Amino acid sequence: MNTTQKIFLIVGITSFLYWLFIPVSSGVAPFVWQGTNNIGLIDMSDEFHYWYYYWYQLLSFIIAFSSGIGFFLFKDKKAVEEKE
Repeated sequence: MNTTQKIFLIVGITSFLYWLFIPVSSGVAPFVWQGTNNIGLIDMSDEFHYWYYYWYQLLSFIIAFSSGIGFFLFKDKKAVEEKE
């Protein structure tokens, strides 16, 4: 794993977790904490628009998705060839 992949991994995981939990913490969906699971993600499984409600949620998802693609695109070719 090279430095570029590490940067993509850190940025991607951070923005994905932000994207995942921002509807719960921002109060966009006030019914989230009601229920038996106390986590709220299962209650919101039918309502996908809560994860794309604001522009910064969409931006966070795009950054996470792009970081995942960049992580696989910037692999070291020498390390892959040595394993084979």
